[in-house]
Amino acid sequence: MTEYVFSLINQNELADFYTLNGSEWAGDFTPEQAGEVEAERHRNWVNEGGKFQAFCLKEAKTGKIVSSVTVKEVKGLYKDADKSHAILSMPDPSLIGVKNVRFLLLGYVFTHKEHRKKGLAERLISLAIEHTENRIIQEKIDGSDTSKNDSFKNMVVTNGIVDRQLANYYLSKKYFWYLCSGVNTYYKKFGFKAYPMEFYKVPLLIVTKEQEEMIHQLLDPQKAPPGGFPPGKKLRLLHADNKLDQELISFIFQGKELEILTELNKLISHTELLGQQKSSSSLTNLTNILHMTKVDGGNSSTGLSAIAESGGPALRRKSSIVSSTVPKVAVKPDYNLFRYMAAMEQAAAKVHKDNRESAIKYTEIQGAVISNEAQGKSHYIIWATLMQYQFYVLSMGELKFEPMMLMDPMGMGGGPTRRRGSSFTGLNELGGYNFQDLDILINTACYVARNRHIKGVTSIIFANNDLPSNYQATVLHDYFLNYLPHTYESVAAHDDENSAPETKVQFIDANESHKVLLPMLKKFGQNSPEFNLDWCFNGMTTWG
Repeated sequence: MTEYVFSLINQNELADFYTLNGSEWAGDFTPEQAGEVEAERHRNWVNEGGKFQAFCLKEAKTGKIVSSVTVKEVKGLYKDADKSHAILSMPDPSLIGVKNVRFLLLGYVFTHKEHRKKGLAERLISLAIEHTENRIIQEKIDGSDTSKNDSFKNMVVTNGIVDRQLANYYLSKKYFWYLCSGVNTYYKKFGFKAYPMEFYKVPLLIVTKEQEEMIHQLLDPQKAPPGGFPPGKKLRLLHADNKLDQELISFIFQGKELEILTELNKLISHTELLGQQKSSSSLTNLTNILHMTKVDGGNSSTGLSAIAESGGPALRRKSSIVSSTVPKVAVKPDYNLFRYMAAMEQAAAKVHKDNRESAIKYTEIQGAVISNEAQGKSHYIIWATLMQYQFYVLSMGELKFEPMMLMDPMGMGGGPTRRRGSSFTGLNELGGYNFQDLDILINTACYVARNRHIKGVTSIIFANNDLPSNYQATVLHDYFLNYLPHTYESVAAHDDENSAPETKVQFIDANESHKVLLPMLKKFGQNSPEFNLDWCFNGMTTWG
């Protein structure tokens, strides 16, 4: 019987380590090429100050790596639940604000095909989690200032013995495990809880010759024929080798972080005024809803009831304001995470087996910005290729600039600001949705994806939480499933039984999300998925 030993990979073994999963995940790379690229990405993350460890199981006799898993620390945000109103006490000052925390990303789970069905992956994951949590606890103890009564060591160590229950309690508000599962709920056995997202898939066929010409005209308006595309719109592609473009992408991630901070700080909401939901509680964790309580002292039977009238001569509307008593977490949008993802697709383009020149050219394009002069607004889209076989939109939304920069955020124009062409465009300023600009960005993403020539990619994928936050979820749902198929002859409706999947706009609901990707979360020191924690903005931006 083969014996296996648990091992922490050192820097010199990284290439061999990643070559293992490169045997199936290499794409156009050879396994060895994939191993070198992945090892370089790993080293860069560590050299820039990040924590990133790789674990494996080796054959005891040969030392051959047969099973792998990695643990990467990424930045996160945490907002504890305010339960003060529940006991009618004074607010706890320690609950004010959002805390910086760490997320532990579990990845690269892989076992050599000749060693599968032996429980090696399960064994390795358990050992990696145990090793990581023991390391963190010890680091916190070693870094404690024992002169302070509230130091971590003084709170959890008694007579040299660590109280693991106490240690896990304190650290469970500072560290959180997460992963993106491609094997359904397999990780539930380790204490991971599923937080499904909804996805939309838009076929690349949406880009016809006419749409392609429109994109070229928007990129260079001087080439547009008379009476061509309406004036006042400018399209700019975001390039990997352009410093200003990369600064803009970094700025976009900062804006998303601000948006997340705003969402995390919202502990009180009005049930009749809820807008776009970017939280997992909109899809799962129904126990969270049951924990919602009335701010008005509990005059109503449920925190989710609609506006109702109470009896008596003077009818009075009951309060529909609710306060969530569930802690919130979010992975912090990080430009370094984006660079980490982009490094692999850029390397893959250089070894593309066919259409290499086109793959390199269009892989260097990482997003686009559309400026709308009539509205005085600019919207962006950012994308990435993940695992070398799926094209995801990482983020999409409105750029927020100072008023003087709003019309031309990246110096795309030059010259005086145009005057609005028609008073009807003023309707947009009253809160209307601009589907034309949305169309342009989606067409641009499909155009770039098609010219990358990624094997097997026939559509681009949008996660619901990565769509523009100023658009209602119901409006976006109608836009994808009804507007697009009826507007573009090349695109079929999702329920068209006579059309091939690669021609359809598809909607993948929460129950089916595991077929694309299933985000999962685990509490530090806990092996049960039974916990209340609201994961906000879990999307592809934080794939990692």
